[in-house]
Amino acid sequence: MLPCLTNTSLLLESRQSLTGWRLFLCLCFCALTITSQFSDVTAQDPEPLSTASASPSPDELLTQWETSLRPVLVTHCLKCHNSLKQSGQLNLETIPGLLQGSISGTIWNSQTPLESLLLKVLSPTAESHMPPEGQLSDHEMATVKTFLVELSKTSLPDSWNKPAQVTDKAAAHSGILLPSNLNATLAIDVAISTQWASQQLTPAPIVDDTTFARRVYLDLIGRIPTRDELAHFQAQ
Repeated sequence: MLPCLTNTSLLLESRQSLTGWRLFLCLCFCALTITSQFSDVTAQDPEPLSTASASPSPDELLTQWETSLRPVLVTHCLKCHNSLKQSGQLNLETIPGLLQGSISGTIWNSQTPLESLLLKVLSPTAESHMPPEGQLSDHEMATVKTFLVELSKTSLPDSWNKPAQVTDKAAAHSGILLPSNLNATLAIDVAISTQWASQQLTPAPIVDDTTFARRVYLDLIGRIPTRDELAHFQAQ
């Protein structure tokens, strides 16, 4: 019995020793792998964090004006601050109009755009709050701020800083002074209204679509519209 027990104990000791070596070798391999990976990472040059965004071009700024800011201005500002009315001598139909400012002076601060007069009057706590009725949403205020910041980073064309010129042709035909950048539809309406007033004429009242279509067809092609043409016109 004693030799058998001795052999058994030796076998157990051998297995335990072999297991210990396996564990040791496994730990060494893991340590070498981790050290190698860490060295590869630290050897690489870290990429610098970009803190300044690229300056937009005038074309990019115009796109931002039309797609982001102009819808806000149409909703809240252009009713009073357009090229015809210019309340407070402020025209917000174009970027040059914004740059020209108002009777109160410049409304955009090129050095510190977030301190611009435009943002101050749009603030809900402003004494002379604009718009007079209602308040821009947080998203709309953020849109205005973003545009003013981007405007301050843009190299502006010289033409944007010049006041709108009066077109000689428009003045010659209508007898009134019209800005050269005036919307064509508004220019026609103003010219017609001015002539009506000068000749003391009262325009005909607005008619329904069917009557209007009949008049247009008669004036342009000398006949009334067919039923299909009338239906198509009304569907539009």
